[in-house]
Amino acid sequence: MAGVLVKDIMTTQVVHVRPDDSLSDVTALMYKKQISCLVVCEDESMVGIITERDLARAISAERRGERPISTARDLMSSPVIGLDLEDRVQTAAGIAQQLSIRPLPVVDP
Repeated sequence: MAGVLVKDIMTTQVVHVRPDDSLSDVTALMYKKQISCLVVCEDESMVGIITERDLARAISAERRGERPISTARDLMSSPVIGLDLEDRVQTAAGIAQQLSIRPLPVVDP
């Protein structure tokens, strides 16, 4: 995979939500679409990302009585670390491993 580009293997059907969408809407959408992450967009710009891990942490924190999570903005990870269409898969794997994150959204400048 050394020469394979991100654009050659990426998912093109991206599901997104707005920052003010409710936690229940976010959860329902992830369940309905059977997806592990959502991109949070505002004014056609990616402002955050929500993963299953973010959702699990939020639910756990709420159960412990910590800060309440009510919207996508409260839940999302931001800023988003993204990849370029022309990045190599090997580069993407290195970033994911080094930063212990997944998924990595691809942006088309």
